[in-house]
Amino acid sequence: MYLDKLDGRITTAYYDEKANVWRAEQASLQAKITDLQTTSQRYEDAISAIENISNLCNAFPTQPPSEQRRLLKIIISTAT
Repeated sequence: MYLDKLDGRITTAYYDEKANVWRAEQASLQAKITDLQTTSQRYEDAISAIENISNLCNAFPTQPPSEQRRLLKIIISTAT
C-alpha cells in the first residue's frame, strides 16, 4: 500500500479514496478465497465418495449372495 508522493504528504480525501478502493479489492479477494475453499471441499467430498464406491466395488464379489442382494436392492432403490 505504498504510493509515491514526492512531497511526502497526502490529503485526507486522497487517503479515503485509496482506502475505499483497497477495501473493495480486499473484499473481492476474500470472496474469491471463500469460493475456492468451498469448491475445494466439494472436490474432496467427491473424491472421498469415489474412493468409497471403488472400495465397495472391490469387496462386492467376496460378499455372500445374501449381502450382494441387499446391496443391489439399496442401489436400485436409491437410483429410482
